[in-house]
Amino acid sequence: MIEGILYGVVAGVASGFTPGLHPNDFFSNFAPSFPDPSDTVAFTALSESTNVPLSKLETMFLGIPDDAGSTTVLVPLQAYTAQGRAREGAGLVAIGATASTVSSTLLVPALSPVLSANYHYIAPLIPFAILSVVSLQARDNGKHGLVTAGAASLIGYIALDSNIPVVNPIGSMLTGFFAIGPGVLSVTKRVEIPTQHDVSPEPDTSDVIKSAILASTTGILLGFLPGLGPANVVSIFLRLGMNSAERYVMATSGVDSADAISSVTSLYYMDNPRSGASVYLQRHLGCVTWEQTLEYMGLYALGLVLGTRILTACCSPFGRLVSGARGRVITASVVVGLTLMTALHGPGSLGVALAAAAVSIYSETRGVDPSLSMACLAVPTALTLLGDAGT
Repeated sequence: MIEGILYGVVAGVASGFTPGLHPNDFFSNFAPSFPDPSDTVAFTALSESTNVPLSKLETMFLGIPDDAGSTTVLVPLQAYTAQGRAREGAGLVAIGATASTVSSTLLVPALSPVLSANYHYIAPLIPFAILSVVSLQARDNGKHGLVTAGAASLIGYIALDSNIPVVNPIGSMLTGFFAIGPGVLSVTKRVEIPTQHDVSPEPDTSDVIKSAILASTTGILLGFLPGLGPANVVSIFLRLGMNSAERYVMATSGVDSADAISSVTSLYYMDNPRSGASVYLQRHLGCVTWEQTLEYMGLYALGLVLGTRILTACCSPFGRLVSGARGRVITASVVVGLTLMTALHGPGSLGVALAAAAVSIYSETRGVDPSLSMACLAVPTALTLLGDAGT
């Protein structure tokens, strides 16, 4: 287990500090293999859990979220940074993710058996639920939101369901939406990062509890629903009272943790790998046991504590490192590097990434919630499910 923990921490920290790099890259592209199943579980849990808080660093200071979960907090965390309160924003991320992990380890074993036992009743409603959530989110963002959702859905449908040779269509889309597009804007319209104040957040206890329960419940549901992720629940959260910056950051940061735990539990109950981590586990272990599921939960909590500690400790130094001209150079280098890496996979992959980047730039310049870009996965999934139901 020690070997898996060490490799997992390295993968989580490396992906957390590197814009555009995600643990899924380690699961799919590097994919280490361990002879001991406990090492496989440990590697998966630590990779994900240390990355969840650390991935918010480049979101705050570079404007380049590396996953859908970070996209949901892109705007509020950048606002904290612009006000010299990045340390406070990082503290809210840490509190939300930690509280959600604790509540999820209690709620997941209780709710997952109920969901799995009744899944055949729920399944016919899933495509309509997906389309309803995306439509609500698009409506909240006005006509530009509708354009963004439509364009993202079209890109996803073409990339996933056509004969275009795209080596990794999901990776190409997400690189364009969440790295290349925001990176270009960060270089061209970058504002100077002020000196950050070392102030810790002091949220109300009731807000922490409410955010944790909401995040856990949402994450559990997402674990059993294909196509939807943390980015698609923004509109719902705002309607449920998460309308202050503190509540919103805590709740959305917690969904990532709950979703990760729920996805592995879904793999145990339903043999349904709906995340990069669960796909990796299924590939190397076949089916996971309940003991391995519990082991994953415990190790995930351990890694999250480590990740939040590193996040709060490195927040100010990282801000100083990427301020001014250095930030522009680092961001531009990341954008060029990711574009070249995508081009190496062929013109299809590059075309998808550039099209996604164009939609991302359009949406951000018009004030659209960037998480609407996740319609690229949600809508094609819903249409596929409707087609399967019709046959």
